[in-house]
Parts: sequence; structure tokens; C-alpha cells
Amino acid sequence: MRTPLPSLAPALLVTILASNMAVAAETTPPPTPAAPAQEQVSLAPVKEDYSVVMVPASETNWYAIRYHLHTGKAWRLSEGAWVEIKDAMQPPRSDYRIQMVPLKDDWGALRYDVHTGQSWIAQENAWSAVRDMPVSPAE
Repeated sequence: MRTPLPSLAPALLVTILASNMAVAAETTPPPTPAAPAQEQVSLAPVKEDYSVVMVPASETNWYAIRYHLHTGKAWRLSEGAWVEIKDAMQPPRSDYRIQMVPLKDDWGALRYDVHTGQSWIAQENAWSAVRDMPVSPAE
């Protein structure tokens, strides 16, 4: 059972409330300004135009090729700069991929058209077409 509180005169209640409000006003920090609106990020899929392939050269070094996925144009990384891998003729617009492998003191790369299978190998900073061999029908 609760013990009833003594009744306080209304004037005393007003004084206590006013005092509490004054203390609260002194200790409440001023409101902080609203944070600036953040830039909205698009969640739409990104259409990629370039890709990079890398292979190790040693424990502390690596080789890299950057290429355009639709033109096949490619560059190798050399001393911090992209150097074009030359084409005798620009291949047709299509979808290309490049595979790269580490060699003893160098690297090897193969570029291919994912729709036709046409392929090129990188030799001495230029692409050389790979000749297709005739295929015999299966018996």
C-alpha cells in the first residue's frame, strides 16, 4: 500500500516546475543543424566497357592488360603507363575477352571474340591473328 504524498500548495508546484524548466534550458545543448543531404547513389546495373586482367610476375610484381570489351582495343601496363598493344587491323565491334598467363620472364595473352571464337595472341606488343584450323565433321 502506498503512502499518500502531502499535498503541496499550487504556488509551490508552479515554482518547482519553473525551476526545473530553467535548469533544463541551461543544460540542453542547442539543436544541431540538419546534416546536408547525401548524394543519391544509383542502384541501376553499370554497363561495363573496360576490363583488366592481371598475372603475377614475381612475388612483388605483376603484369596487367586493360582492354575495351566491345572493340578489343588493349593496352599493357609498362612502368606506370598504359601502352597500346597494336592491331594490324581493328577487329569488328563485338564482345571480347582476354586471358593472360605468366611465363618465366614474361607473360602471354590471348584475345578472343566471344561470339565467333576469332582469336589473337599478343606477340612483341602487337596482336597476331590465330589461324582457324578446318574442322572435320564427326563420324
